[in-house]
Parts: sequence; C-alpha cells; structure tokens
Amino acid sequence: MKDLDKLNKEARIVFLLFLTQLVIDNLADSEGYDIAVNALQRCWDWVFYKNIEAFDLYDYLGNDDENDVTTFMLSERRETQQKAWLCVDVVLSITIQNAFEYENQKIVPEDIETLYIEEEMDKTIEFFWDSFTKIYDNTAVVDNLFLQMTNNYPMGTDKSIKKEDLKSCIDLIQSECGNENLF
Repeated sequence: MKDLDKLNKEARIVFLLFLTQLVIDNLADSEGYDIAVNALQRCWDWVFYKNIEAFDLYDYLGNDDENDVTTFMLSERRETQQKAWLCVDVVLSITIQNAFEYENQKIVPEDIETLYIEEEMDKTIEFFWDSFTKIYDNTAVVDNLFLQMTNNYPMGTDKSIKKEDLKSCIDLIQSECGNENLF
C-alpha cells in the first residue's frame, strides 16, 4: 500500500481519483454506471473548482431514491464490480469528508464523520487499496502516478491542485484506459 501520508490532503484525493479512473470501466455493464461516472466527475469538480457543496456530493453516496453509489455497490453480486464500486465509494466518501471540512461544517452524516478518526480513515484507505490491487495490476502506472504526486504535492504543502498542472498524470491515465474524455 502506498503511504498516502506523504501527500497533502487534496493530493490524496486526486491520487485515489486517478486510481479509481483506472478501474471504473469494470462497471461499464453495471446498473448505475452513469451514477459512478457522474460522482467521480463531481469529485474532480470539487477538487479543481470547489463548485459543489458537500451535501450535494453526499447525494451521490446515498439518497432517498436509492439511485446512489452505496445502493449500487451493495446490490452488485460480481466480485470485480464490487471491488470497483468500493473504490468509487471510498474516493467519493473521502472527497465528501474534505468538502465538509472545507466548508467548516460542524454537523456531517455519521458515515462521513467516522473518517475524521485517523484509524477509520486508514482502514477505509486499506479497503480501497485491497480492492484496487485485486482488479488492477499495472504497478508501474501506479508507481509513476504516486511519484509524480509526491514530487508535486508533498505533505506539508498547501499547494492547490489545478487541472493544467496534472497534464502528465492525466495523459498517463488516458493512455492506460484508452478513454480520452475521462476528465
């Protein structure tokens, strides 16, 4: 497992988003695929522009219509797709937690609140990593992404992440996925 403590907060989200982009196509034939893609796009929007509120992001995780990431993840029966859904769920949850923190929200949903506890965040990232590595095995791509992120966004820096600054990472992901319109 990569030591995400070497990255600043936003870079952790971006790294996990990049990894999730690498496995999202496993959901292409799953009910709810469009929800997963839209949820990831809204996470990117939050990282780059901070133009979506935490509670609006949370609707992608869980809502009364049961047209959300958690519902689709829990109803999926195929192992590979379950793991891909878990990656989407984790990166969305961590993005939401950071959005609540950014907004200085004092009251947050309980499932997000647990991520403020370091041990729970560590377990959540461990679940992500375990699922991700079982469905994606190109460690060279992952290592390259991690190296680029740690070189540019190390812990202790507040450097804001801009899409144009991630061009080499985006190009790497797009070449690996074969999809030119991921971001």
